[in-house]
Amino acid sequence: MMGDSCKVSIILPMFNMEATLSETLDSAIRNAEALGDAEILVIDDGSTDGSLGIAFAYAERHPMVRVHERPHLGSGAARNFGLSVARGEYIAFLDADDFYPEDTTLLRLYETAREKDAAICGGSLATCTGEGPWQTEYGFPYDGNVFREEGYMEYADYQYDFAYYRFLYRRDLLQGVHFPDLLRFQDVPFFVEAMIKAGRFYALKEPTYVYRLGHKSVEWTWQKARDLLRGLRMVLSLAKRMEYQHLYHIAYLQYRDYEQQGVFLRGMRDGEHPHRVFLSWLRLIHGMDRDMLASCGFAWEETSIRWLVRKVFPYMDVEELLGRIREEGLLAGNCEETEGMAAEDEQALQEAERFAARIRREESLRRQDTVCHLMVQWMGARKLARMLRQERDSFRWFSYLKYVAARYLVILVVKDTPGSSMPPIPLKSIRETGFDLFNTELWRTYIGVIYRGQVFFQGFHENEEGTEYVYEFPESGLRLFAASQAWRRGNRAMAFS
Repeated sequence: MMGDSCKVSIILPMFNMEATLSETLDSAIRNAEALGDAEILVIDDGSTDGSLGIAFAYAERHPMVRVHERPHLGSGAARNFGLSVARGEYIAFLDADDFYPEDTTLLRLYETAREKDAAICGGSLATCTGEGPWQTEYGFPYDGNVFREEGYMEYADYQYDFAYYRFLYRRDLLQGVHFPDLLRFQDVPFFVEAMIKAGRFYALKEPTYVYRLGHKSVEWTWQKARDLLRGLRMVLSLAKRMEYQHLYHIAYLQYRDYEQQGVFLRGMRDGEHPHRVFLSWLRLIHGMDRDMLASCGFAWEETSIRWLVRKVFPYMDVEELLGRIREEGLLAGNCEETEGMAAEDEQALQEAERFAARIRREESLRRQDTVCHLMVQWMGARKLARMLRQERDSFRWFSYLKYVAARYLVILVVKDTPGSSMPPIPLKSIRETGFDLFNTELWRTYIGVIYRGQVFFQGFHENEEGTEYVYEFPESGLRLFAASQAWRRGNRAMAFS
């Protein structure tokens, strides 16, 4: 009969892990036996394979194994339940596909933690793929997986967030520290919070955990992509609050790695609620600290809302995503995605809406520009001139300008009045054509001539509204007629030859 307490509680969540569970339990049992007073809490997270049967079979043979059945809520919820029923002085976490490097690993950790009066004690990480030797060396940013010296270390000097399962945690330290309700990345915020609370830990050089690689893959549902973004945001916020520059750097690199793998877009495209993923992504981007990013050597533009909208735009209707966010009241603070939502988040949404509308207009103009190019390229001069005379949309009319100027003689005459201003789209078309001296507020008549893409002449002459002029340029051999009319009356002066 077990007492009310023990040395170590090993919390082991599992979900459909029948292929590796026996090896993991064998490792846990050998370590528990070496301790002499330990419990193994197997928390089933709603498995549908033979995992639960294997666990109960071990529990029948080994009294230290206790099995708890739970609905499928994720490994973080399973670990939190394990913490609520654990009796150990110290807590160890073991995944159902990993194992300990030695039968006495936990004994070594426990005795060291007691001797050094350490709230947290851990060692290095080993990884294995089932073939060949274990990996025990890692490059940046994962070099924190290895300790080069034994001794106390301040977390402010360590500032690392990965492989929490290498450590023993004193149970009283974890009062108020829990795994967030996330389907992915829930262990990292837990680890950082525990380390911040402890302040320091005792490090051992030898590996204290073996992490298995290559035997499973993640199916990125919209919930997992959303929760990954939420977890990353939690860690970035903790690093910012504590002014941990190195931790911020590492967390941002982790974000970049997931983003470059296409994890977030995959979750959006394959899921039923892409707008919820986008909202979490938007909040993470909006909350990033410019100064910390700059000190890490990263350009702010890579994490701006403008960048995010352009990133998602080719794959999803961003305006539709933003509309669904508003329709479902996700900014009202009445759902888990909006916990702590503040005024700056509304500001971020409005900024995203502006950029999305701008990009949509740009895309529309780009498509229109392509059509104009093709029409000018394949139409004859007479047919093109007739079409332009019949065109009533001034903006569309100007879209043809640069392509006409590349093939024909174009004479542009604009007689404007002081203070009037031309809309930006025609102005952009005129300048892209090559009439670079043209400006929006003309006090004088502008005359420009282009022949087959080459600027032949640009100049200004005096202008009085309501007056007709004839301009002669003997050096150029030009004689032009112009009448002063306001832009708002739709004046267009252009000629073909």
